[in-house]
Amino acid sequence: MRTEEQYRVLIVDDDGVDRMAVRRALRAAGVRAEVREAEDVHSALGVLREEPFDCVFLDYNLPGGDGLRVLRGARESGVDTPVVMLTGNEDAQTAVELMKAGAADYLSKNALTPEKLERSLRAAVRVHQAERHAREAQEEREAALAARSRFYAAMSHELRTPINAILGYNDLLLAGVYGPMSPQQTDGLERSQRAARHLLDLVNDVLDLSKLEAGKMEIVPEAVSLPELVEDLFVTVRPLAEERGAELRMEAEGCGEPVVTDPRRVRQIVLNLLSNAIKFGEGKPVDVRCAADEGWTRVEVVDRGSGIRAEDLPRIFDEFVQLPSASTGGTGLGLPISRRLAELLGGRLEAESAPGAGSTFRLVLPRAPAEGGPGGAVQASPSSLVMS
Repeated sequence: MRTEEQYRVLIVDDDGVDRMAVRRALRAAGVRAEVREAEDVHSALGVLREEPFDCVFLDYNLPGGDGLRVLRGARESGVDTPVVMLTGNEDAQTAVELMKAGAADYLSKNALTPEKLERSLRAAVRVHQAERHAREAQEEREAALAARSRFYAAMSHELRTPINAILGYNDLLLAGVYGPMSPQQTDGLERSQRAARHLLDLVNDVLDLSKLEAGKMEIVPEAVSLPELVEDLFVTVRPLAEERGAELRMEAEGCGEPVVTDPRRVRQIVLNLLSNAIKFGEGKPVDVRCAADEGWTRVEVVDRGSGIRAEDLPRIFDEFVQLPSASTGGTGLGLPISRRLAELLGGRLEAESAPGAGSTFRLVLPRAPAEGGPGGAVQASPSSLVMS
């Protein structure tokens, strides 16, 4: 549409009288339009590929093929101009075929009026513009996500090298390789080491996020015993639990059958849940419960800490969010990444909490992957990872 209520219209019909009828109907309806005409399939496709139009009025029966051929040929060429089919065929099946092929509307030549023609034209253009704006917004969003993912990945790779160097030299200093240090120096260096590890955790989380958003996070399913996986993780987090005075307990009755999933990603999710439960559990016992039912296996991590307010609960899965009650630090990416990984595995991550009653985080996994299989690698689709 060039100016307000001014359209570029293509009329495709082998009958000159019918073409003139459409022109007159547009004028009678008060529609301002620049009109081009075509008489057959070949010329119609040529004009559509070379010139932009706001709408096409297309006869169903044309020399060299019917209007469906023009419609399909235009779509295959990337032309998305809205098409209103004009047909003398009142068969409902024909109408269904036209709409399936992408027609915006269809009108009977036997009952063509200026009002119907105008209404169909304006509706077709309005819907097309709305769809185009939606596509443009989606393309802009995807481009922004891709740019952000590239930045995250580049930044993460650039930062990991110097951080690992700092950690390595700190380890050498703490081991006395460069000579003895005073207690004050050792304490300061240990603080520096903890800060560097925290920064490395943030960089690794950002790198994971960029892979997930770019659809480059790969999963490799295999048969996994979840109770054994949790027991291994208990070994990893036990020093933190002992520091906080938290007892680790597991209930795994009815969870003996292996699950076909990616053990590395499941470990990443459950390790994050366990670490959070210990940090926020106020030194009280942390329970891990594993159970199975029809086609699904659940792993619950339960703490008895201060809990999360109802208004804050939806926000814990947002990126870089730190709740006011979270005084133990963190990257603000652990739970968002864990939820995305759960969805990548074909499952989900849920949370229940209430102030003073602790929190329960529930990882629900299918007993077998939706696609792929043991030993088969599957990559995530970027669109499948968009979160609300």
